[in-house]
Amino acid sequence: MATVVSLGSINVDTAQYIPENKIRSLENRHGWFPSGGQTVRVDEVPESIAVGESEYFIGGKGANQAVAAANIASEVTLLGSVGTDQYEYDVISTLSD
Repeated sequence: MATVVSLGSINVDTAQYIPENKIRSLENRHGWFPSGGQTVRVDEVPESIAVGESEYFIGGKGANQAVAAANIASEVTLLGSVGTDQYEYDVISTLSD
């Protein structure tokens, strides 16, 4: 069995799902809106947009590489930093699993 050490990023992505009519309204009001599948970084979702469901995904290149290595039965160590925010324990628990 191989030993793998992954040194890299660990992060939480948020996907906000917005109804089509709300997207068109925002696009008309601002003259622009991200295309489907386009990634746009925002620090806070304005209340006027946060009308649909949202999902959180734990990932990051380092975390994803560590999980992939673990899935092929390697002994894996992940070296990274986890913040002290509301997702801290979810990230650690998910990666441990």
